[in-house]
Amino acid sequence: MNKIFLTVDVECHNIKQKNLYIDGKIGNSYWGVRKILEIGKEKDIPINFFVDIPECHEYGDGFIEEIITLIHSYGQKCYLHIHPNFLIQGGYHYFWQYTREEQKEILQKSISDFERLTGYKSKAIRTGGYCNDQTYYEVLDEVSGGDMIDVTHCTDYVNSHYQSPTVNKMHYHGAVPVLPNTRFICLKLFGIRKHANLDVVSANHNEVRRILKHKERDNMICTMHSWNLLWHLFYLPWTMHPDYHNCRKMKKLIDCAKNEGWVFSNFEEPLQDRGTDCNIDLCDSVKGRILGCINTFFRMQRAARTNKKYFAVYAVFYIMVLFILVGFMFLF
Repeated sequence: MNKIFLTVDVECHNIKQKNLYIDGKIGNSYWGVRKILEIGKEKDIPINFFVDIPECHEYGDGFIEEIITLIHSYGQKCYLHIHPNFLIQGGYHYFWQYTREEQKEILQKSISDFERLTGYKSKAIRTGGYCNDQTYYEVLDEVSGGDMIDVTHCTDYVNSHYQSPTVNKMHYHGAVPVLPNTRFICLKLFGIRKHANLDVVSANHNEVRRILKHKERDNMICTMHSWNLLWHLFYLPWTMHPDYHNCRKMKKLIDCAKNEGWVFSNFEEPLQDRGTDCNIDLCDSVKGRILGCINTFFRMQRAARTNKKYFAVYAVFYIMVLFILVGFMFLF
């Protein structure tokens, strides 16, 4: 059976912007976690919510309990997400920046907090920033005994320090099942080769359709974040409004996966992966390379909403286009 796991990282990096990160309340409507839950209910699929449990140390237990209660009210499951900087005062963002002893302490405390706040053990785990290293898996093996599936790793990701033996196929590090997030080659240009996630926001629909045809894989993971159905600039609350485009993309992705025979699933059942590993290459032809350039242009343009460097580049580009158009108008 071909299973696809739609995962949502639920996190709030600034409690003053809780509405943007979590609720998405605009008028009488909600476009954050609740909207994602409503789409899951409408499409009748399980969605896997990875809740950043260490935030309870910064914002209080009530903050996390409210999110968990909402998710459970829709019949969905929560799993363990860890941004360690909320647990260690003045700490780093990525797991590989901590010593072995610190990683063990963070994992033990987070696992304990998850069980305390949810009343059950998490079957899956993801660390913040999709980043880890060899030490993390050794410690996770020691702490969990392989009882949790790790869905952190992203192949060819700049901040990852883990040398994975597979690109997209599940493997074991000790007793720990490691299921990499589904990645695909999105760009080949002048010797440059880039990967991207199968992601509700960053993947364009023409890419999604081609990725889902790779049924040699038993399992795929699709990623997104709790604020992805909101349009905003640089996380400024006053720029926030519903992102109807991303809502349509999410629904189209779900429909496309179903039509291709993929079954949406959660991590409650033991995971098997008997398929073959594959590096999904969407740029293996001239047409694919051209599409890759176009898709990357628009992918980076979306990223420019929160990245000042990209924003400046695209602003200069469109200003130049405007000047060229105005120049042609005066010439003709």
